[in-house]
Amino acid sequence: MKIVDKLMHPNSNRWNLEVLSTLFDSNIVNDICKITIHVNGEDILIWKPAENDIFTVKSVYKVIDVAGNSTSSLDDPVIFPWVKFWNLPLPPKKLHFLWNCVHGCLPVGHRIARHIAGADTDCPLCNKETETSDHPFLECEVANQVLCDMGYPLYRVSLVLVLIDWITCWLSNGTSNNLAINQNVMITITHTLWKIWKMSCVVVFDNVTLQENKCMGGALIMISDAGEFNGAWGFPAVAEDVEQAEALEALGVTKMARRKQLTNLQIEGDCINVINSLNGKLGAIKWKNNSIIRDCFDCLKSFNKWEAFYVPIETNCVADLLVKDAISMVTSIGWETDPHCGWIHLLKRNSA
Repeated sequence: MKIVDKLMHPNSNRWNLEVLSTLFDSNIVNDICKITIHVNGEDILIWKPAENDIFTVKSVYKVIDVAGNSTSSLDDPVIFPWVKFWNLPLPPKKLHFLWNCVHGCLPVGHRIARHIAGADTDCPLCNKETETSDHPFLECEVANQVLCDMGYPLYRVSLVLVLIDWITCWLSNGTSNNLAINQNVMITITHTLWKIWKMSCVVVFDNVTLQENKCMGGALIMISDAGEFNGAWGFPAVAEDVEQAEALEALGVTKMARRKQLTNLQIEGDCINVINSLNGKLGAIKWKNNSIIRDCFDCLKSFNKWEAFYVPIETNCVADLLVKDAISMVTSIGWETDPHCGWIHLLKRNSA
């Protein structure tokens, strides 16, 4: 059965209930019977979603878009701050990316599976839930960790159901009376979401496996030749393993010492491989960490004299405390005048 007139009695304006009942359920049959049949005249096709009643592919996409965002702020142009959105000082590609987020147009697993049978719908970052338009940014535990590290934990938006409402929140004046602050926050969030999406793409297209980075940190303690305390600083960072952590610590301490305009530097570390590489044995460390050591050498050119020694961590209590405090507070800490209470005897014990 290909044409509608097969559902009607021949040469009449009545529906054939026997045929209809074999093809449709009772509710659909009732709806069909409500349609009046005109015997005279020519039948024409009408596409109601279009203003001119003519079917176009564009009008279909418009219907789908409205249906897909029926619960979001996009329904009301007064609610969504489009003026602020388009005035964000972002690169075009990132503004377009954010526009795709707003409209739910990103090629996530859930959308791809509607067009490609058997497509993987799991989130490539967490591999635990279906990758919907909102999941990579609001629900994925990997994204949650990234946003927490950036200072925008998802517990602030625990009541937000869709990504568009979260973006609306950041663009509105609700978070601050200072529009410039809101704009800066939105720019930072956009860059972060962009990086999360790019990371997801790398996992999918380059078949890369995410590795869990470990928290680490470095410490710089300034002591004069006479044994006087001149300052101490600790800073947090992340690394793949102990060796990379120690190499990054050495680089961070070297850069900090150069900023402090020191002339002599003594580097102490508890990873013998990194200390050996700093003393000229580049083959002592993994090849992927060689670039970090080379950066160290570039910084060390600024010093009149520098040395690198292996020192077990238990013999350097002050540096260990500095690193632990910096990691726990997720920020750099330091003292430039009086040392922290209780450090004096530790410094003396370390130098003994």
